[in-house]
Order: sequence, then structure tokens, then C-alpha cells
Amino acid sequence: MPKKYVGKNIFKIDAQEKVTGKAIYPDDIYFDDMLYIKIKRATHPHAYLRRINISKAQKLPGVVKIITAVDIPEVKNFGLIIKDQPVLIGIGQKMRYMGDALAIVIAESKEAASQAIGLIEVEVEELEIISDPLRAMEKDAPLIHQDGNILATHYLEKGDIKKGFGQADEIVENEYKTSFLDQVPLQVEAGVGFYDEDSKTIELWSATQWLHDTQADIAQSLGFPKEKIRII
Repeated sequence: MPKKYVGKNIFKIDAQEKVTGKAIYPDDIYFDDMLYIKIKRATHPHAYLRRINISKAQKLPGVVKIITAVDIPEVKNFGLIIKDQPVLIGIGQKMRYMGDALAIVIAESKEAASQAIGLIEVEVEELEIISDPLRAMEKDAPLIHQDGNILATHYLEKGDIKKGFGQADEIVENEYKTSFLDQVPLQVEAGVGFYDEDSKTIELWSATQWLHDTQADIAQSLGFPKEKIRII
């Protein structure tokens, strides 16, 4: 069988749309009478939520509804590996990173939703911040998670290490560190979804590469059948 791809210059089928700005992302999709959602997020990496006041934001013209944890007590936690992340942080619960969701603003426009976010008042009890993974693994480190700061431990061993060291002409040992890296996607974090009354399904256009995990998290959080959730 001839090699179709290896060693050949393969044209990326969506390259032209992306470089010309014609590619369609979730933030470009609109429906008639669509509502907009913005999330009030934690600005402290480690703290308890002590108070949240949405009264000023609720009075803003264009705001349809603001949801906090007390409004959705039946919604379950979610998470890629361990399902221990609240959909919304409630009073007395701990924020574990800058970005934990505190409230959901639903509005008639992006502008109204964004303005309402700034009117939500939050009071927190700050806790010790751990910014070093080595510090997080120490026995006296503050617990970010109740069951400990180490998610998992894996051991990898291959070959005869002692024999290899014994036969080596020279052994170099050092400690290496690298800076934090993150991808820079062309699209923004966004999603567009609706509930189809006829088929009883949820359809979501999401800026994600974790299609099945997103589907599983929605099903887990809402108690909704996974086969009734379509991620596009």
C-alpha cells in the first residue's frame, strides 16, 4: 500500500478559511431571540466564599436572570478526572483557582451580561496560596483538596538502572525547570446551545477539543441522559 501521508506535504483543509478570517467559531453563531451568558469568576486562587450580593446586577436593564449555587442545589459536581468541582461555588465553599464560577448572568445582550458581572459583590476569606508544586506536596502544606494535593502517583521503570549506571562512563544529574506554557487558539472560549423540545435533546456548539468529556460533564451535572446531548 503506498504511503499517502508520511513524507508528503499535506494541505490543511481549513487553512485558507482560518488565515482569511472566514472560519466560523461558536462565538460567530447566532439564533433569533438568543440570550447571552457571562460567568462571574473567582479572582482569588484559594479562598472561602463568605458572601455574594447580586441585587445591583439584577436591576440592570437587559438582565434576565442571575443564578448562584443556592438556585441549583440538585446540580452535581463535574471534572475531567475527579468529579469534585462545583458548577458554582456556594457560600462557605472553597475556591481552588482563579476562575472558579461564582454566578451565572443571563442577559439579552453581551454588553448587559458583562456590565452585570461587574456589579456582583463578593466577599471572601483568603487562604494561603500555593504556587509551587513542590510546596504543595510537602506534608505541612495547606490542603487545596480535602483528600490531598497529589492527584495521582505513577512509577515508570524500564531496563536495569543499576546495571546501566555501573556501565556508564559518566553520570549527569541535575534539576530542570520550565516555564508555564499554554496554547493560543484563534477562537475565544465560547459555546452556543439550545434545548430541542421535540426531540428532548441538548445541542451545543462548543470551543473545545474534549467533545466526549464535555458531553459527560453536562450529563453528570444535570442528571441528563448522555445520549440526549449532542456536542458539535
